[in-house]
Amino acid sequence: MKYERIRTFFVLLGGLWLLSLLTSCGGEGAAQIPADVGSERVACSTLDEKQWLQNYFQSWYLWDGSSPTVDPESDLSLAEYFKSLLFLGNQLYPPDRFSNYGATASFQRQFNAGQSLGYGFAVAGQEILDQPDQPLLVRYVEPGSPADAAGLRRGDQVLALNDLPSSTVVQRRDFSALSASAEGQTLKLSWARGTQQHLDYLRSAIYDLNPVQNGRIFTLASGRKVGYLMVTTMLTQASSPLASYFNQLSAAKVQDIILDLRYNGGGYVNIGALLASYFAGDVVSGQIYAQLRFNSKHSDSNSNYLFSKPVSSFGLGRVYVLTGQRTCSASEQVIMGLRGVGVEVVTIGSTTCGKPVGFVPASYCENTYLVENFSSYNNAGQGNYFFGLDATCPGVEDFSKAFGDNQDPMIVQAFSHIQMGICSSSAAKQQKALPRQFWPNIQIPDGDGVRGMLR
Repeated sequence: MKYERIRTFFVLLGGLWLLSLLTSCGGEGAAQIPADVGSERVACSTLDEKQWLQNYFQSWYLWDGSSPTVDPESDLSLAEYFKSLLFLGNQLYPPDRFSNYGATASFQRQFNAGQSLGYGFAVAGQEILDQPDQPLLVRYVEPGSPADAAGLRRGDQVLALNDLPSSTVVQRRDFSALSASAEGQTLKLSWARGTQQHLDYLRSAIYDLNPVQNGRIFTLASGRKVGYLMVTTMLTQASSPLASYFNQLSAAKVQDIILDLRYNGGGYVNIGALLASYFAGDVVSGQIYAQLRFNSKHSDSNSNYLFSKPVSSFGLGRVYVLTGQRTCSASEQVIMGLRGVGVEVVTIGSTTCGKPVGFVPASYCENTYLVENFSSYNNAGQGNYFFGLDATCPGVEDFSKAFGDNQDPMIVQAFSHIQMGICSSSAAKQQKALPRQFWPNIQIPDGDGVRGMLR
């Protein structure tokens, strides 16, 4: 879920991009980044907060020796000043496109309470960039959200948002209408399912997030049992449903598991470590899942997250993961963590977003800052995957298929590999690849979503 319409503008590849708030994860036992001491102050001025930011970046920023130095007494607004401090990139590393900040109340709502404010659906805008003549399809609807209550489903076509035709929305690359800043706001949504057109007025609301969904078990023609589950974000609220579902998988004696992370933009490192531990099993318990490395000033904060030994865990030598351009940060970390201890991870879909860095939330005045604080490496010392993780087998997403549908092309590709050990030749169609020579990959926020790893 997006950090609820709390955004800053970033200049990216010569364009003005509206990025959603990102999250991060950090290591247990590490030194804590200073938090808000606002109780000692009567009020927070913009200058006060800018001076705090300058000190914070100089001390805790991952790129502390390479970021710009800007006078906090300049005429820049807080948002402009924050942007001016971000690492601009060099020959080895891309510009910082992930650091962000927003209201502490909204951060706490999402990452403590596991809730979001908005309408509860996302569209496939990223897939049709520069193709405004193509239909704009719904790719995800959050269960229990206003969009879900209105009957909106994956694969429905969005015709207009607040009377703005979808072709114009795509052409402008502006999907901000999908977000809300307060409860009770109205989104006029024109949409269609087949030949039937609909008009709904969605009212924004606070609703619970469902990080684990659509668990099911397939039996292939050979009799082999395959489990499937979708994890949309690494929130603490995922712990209980994960335990319940893996108990079912264990009781059913499944032999393979398909993990759907195609829309998982990240979350907490410890939840990713728990998820990976269910797959890896007892044999790797106590080994390193992720190494979090801070800058040289705070190397004493470096920490390791370890594989655990949850009940009903599997000792799988091979795991299938559905991926895409929205598979980001803490979800990429799951793939890398498993590979670091020798588990074969067969990824199906397209290249992931490329975020091997994370944040430790730091609050000041009424804002929570999520700044790149550490880089992540697996047990084999592998990291720096800023170009993303390429798919083992190409897979094309079919928005007309529900999550967990056994006719979903990506699931069919997984079935094929499970039975034959190779990628199916039927997956000749390739997902549109982003140009690898550019830093960074283009990302357009086309609905709620988190990209980050949070300590």
